[in-house]
Amino acid sequence: MKQLGVGIVGAGILGTMHAQVYAGMPNARLLGVADINEPRAKELAAKYGTKAFVDYNEMLKENEIEAVAVCTPDFAHRDPTVAAAEAGKHVLVEKPLSTTSSDGEDMLRAAKNAGVKLMVRFSNRWNPPFLKAKEALDGSQLGDLLYLYIRLNDTIFVPTKMLSWAGKSTVAFFLMSHTFDLARWYAKSEAKTVFAISKSRVLSKMGINTPDFYAATVEFESGAVANLESLWILPTSHPSVYDFKMEMVGSKGSVFVDTTERCADVYDEQHTRPDILGLVNIHGVNTGFVKESIAAFVDCVLNDKPVPAPGEDGLAVTRMLEAVESSCSSGEVVEVKH
Repeated sequence: MKQLGVGIVGAGILGTMHAQVYAGMPNARLLGVADINEPRAKELAAKYGTKAFVDYNEMLKENEIEAVAVCTPDFAHRDPTVAAAEAGKHVLVEKPLSTTSSDGEDMLRAAKNAGVKLMVRFSNRWNPPFLKAKEALDGSQLGDLLYLYIRLNDTIFVPTKMLSWAGKSTVAFFLMSHTFDLARWYAKSEAKTVFAISKSRVLSKMGINTPDFYAATVEFESGAVANLESLWILPTSHPSVYDFKMEMVGSKGSVFVDTTERCADVYDEQHTRPDILGLVNIHGVNTGFVKESIAAFVDCVLNDKPVPAPGEDGLAVTRMLEAVESSCSSGEVVEVKH
């Protein structure tokens, strides 16, 4: 079986997840891990028997590496993506594609000029409940999409403990990039206008300069309307680190999704809900929508197929999120640039 040689840029939470997936895939081979934190790079590389690099440009010189997963913080996707493309490597970048449209345009241009594939890992397109909603919509069971409500929230653990760089991003780019992609995917059209509001009270008092939450109303060119919310100040007593729910209303039917109320509740000193959808190891085999989204990229590169979530989709989401920020600043409805 042919294997895809893969390198990872960023050895944090997402890079570790990618390493676990590639290590368990028969058609992929992890050949390098790069991180500016040398001990972290060495630790992850040693765990999976591969090379560690401090400078990702050195890793990109490895001829056997054909594709690169960019797992750096939200605001640091441009440079490694452009460098990887210019080195002739296919790129799978974590969402969001970028935090500015100019960075995203640079990334798309580099991939196009190099003739390499660029995919954004919008993993919820492989998340079973959301995929079933898409199939119901596409199968005409629901009629025309009229209205969406999607909320994706995190506990305060995420911006205060999990992410050391939360103050350099926002919950809009960190979480709403998921829901804006889902809304656009369902609407099958571009966003027309956005009206949004954000507030900063809790995190700013803790010295983390980023909004607590965003609420946005989006009208698509198709006529569909979506209300999207994301916050990351839920109490840590919440049984899951996230709260993810959706209501989809069509002209002939509706779909309700709740991925938070999972069927495995664990009670010991506290109440927790382990992940049974994202990345789960069952009898030594990785499964779940996280694994499937990465596997889709590997398959597309090996078999020269179009990627299912191309860079253009990521740029469209970034432009929507820029409109969110603009609306929050102006207090007005903002037209989305295309």
